[in-house]
Amino acid sequence: MSPDTVDARRFERLAREGSAALAGGDHRTAAAPFFAPATERRIHSRDRTYRLLSSRLLAGFRKRLTEKAATAVEPPEYPV
Repeated sequence: MSPDTVDARRFERLAREGSAALAGGDHRTAAAPFFAPATERRIHSRDRTYRLLSSRLLAGFRKRLTEKAATAVEPPEYPV
């Protein structure tokens, strides 16, 4: 079984669980605890994480990291 098949099955299972939770009215399970935290402390933590990820310092770091990873990948040869 290929890793893509395993990931697709896992994604489908998680999507089914989320849609079932939404249908049942359970928005916390469907949205995941990070997007809908239960406590004020976790809300502040989530907001701090978003602020940090969007900071100029980390934006430059992510750009360099992405460019480095993209140039390191060797695309496969496909028959024409």
